[in-house]
Amino acid sequence: MTVPPVNSPEYWEARFASGDWETRHGPEQSRFFAELALSLVAPSVRDDLRERRASVCDWGCGEGEGTAALAAAWGGRATGVDVSPTAVARARARHPGVSFAVSVSGLDREYDVLFTSNTLEHFSDPWGVLSSMLARVTRYAIVLVPFEERDRIEEHAFTFELESFPLTLGGFELVDLRIARCAGMPGSFWAGDQALAIYARSGADGRPLRLDPAIEAAVRRTAELAADRRALAAERDALRGERDALTARAVRSTPAPPPE
Repeated sequence: MTVPPVNSPEYWEARFASGDWETRHGPEQSRFFAELALSLVAPSVRDDLRERRASVCDWGCGEGEGTAALAAAWGGRATGVDVSPTAVARARARHPGVSFAVSVSGLDREYDVLFTSNTLEHFSDPWGVLSSMLARVTRYAIVLVPFEERDRIEEHAFTFELESFPLTLGGFELVDLRIARCAGMPGSFWAGDQALAIYARSGADGRPLRLDPAIEAAVRRTAELAADRRALAAERDALRGERDALTARAVRSTPAPPPE
C-alpha cells in the first residue's frame, strides 16, 4: 500500500479515517490548545472580537473541538476549515451549532479573524502559507505554534524561535507575542513551550493593541543575531571548501615515493 506524503491532504484524511486521530488523543489536544490560546489572547483583543461579533475561521480545525471552544468564548460566528472530509463530517456531527467546511486551498471565504493552532509548524515555509491567506482576513490573524522545539516530531518541518516572527506580514503587523510553558499544566498535551502571536491588519479602525516596544526590540535583535550566525556559517563553509580544495591539490602534487 502506498503511504501518502506526510502532511499532504491525503495523509490527514488517512489519519482521520483510520481512527488514528482519536487513538492519539487528537480531539483532546485540539481543545487543550484552543483553551490555552484563549487564555493568552489579550483582553483588549478578546473584547474587540466580542463587541464586533467577529467572524472567525479556525484553519486546520480537525474534528472541531477547538472551533467549538472559540465559538463559546468569543460569541461570534466561528467556522472550522480542514482539508479532511472525514474530519469535517465528524465535526459537524459533534458540534451542530458550529459551521464547518472542507478546503484544500486555504480559506473558503473572507473572515474577520484567522485562528490557527499547531498547524504552521507542519510547513517548511509557514509564513508563506499564512501570508497566502491574509488577503481574505480583515482584522486579526491569531497563531499558536510550538516554541523552540529543538527535537522536532516527524510531522513538524519548522522550529519557531523568537526571531522567527516577522514584525510585518502581508499587510498585517505583529501586535502581541506571548510564550506559555505547558509542561506541568493540568491536562497538558505538550511538554514544551507554545507561542501565541497576534497580527492585526495595518490601518484597521479602532485597533486596540500595539506591540510592546521591549518585545519589538527583542525580536529585532534576535533576528539580527540570527542573520549574523547565518553569515558566519556561510563564511565558515566557504573557508572549509577552500581548505579542502587546497588539501586535494597538495595531495595531487606530492610526488610518489621511488620504488625500492
